[in-house]
Amino acid sequence: MSPAPGGSHRLDARASRLLGIASVIFAVGLAIGLALHGNQVDIDVYLMGGAHFLSPNLYSFTSDRLYFTYPPFAALIFAPLGQLRRTPAQAIWGLAGVGALGWL
Repeated sequence: MSPAPGGSHRLDARASRLLGIASVIFAVGLAIGLALHGNQVDIDVYLMGGAHFLSPNLYSFTSDRLYFTYPPFAALIFAPLGQLRRTPAQAIWGLAGVGALGWL
């Protein structure tokens, strides 16, 4: 028997959807895994900037000899993360990256 017209198209759409779901699950798992076991050096700078965004000496604080070099508006954006511990902040930052990539 020959497949019904459009049958292979439905299979391709289903396979694409499953691949998309698998990709999202993988990306979320990777973001959480890196948050729990990884060492994201930049997150320390982001957290430091967020914790000191109201300080007049924002650019004089260091984290492992790394300075906050972003504009003051970035420190304001990082302020909510600055209130968290490192691991939850890394997880949120990683998931935000996954969300941003998914949105693109």
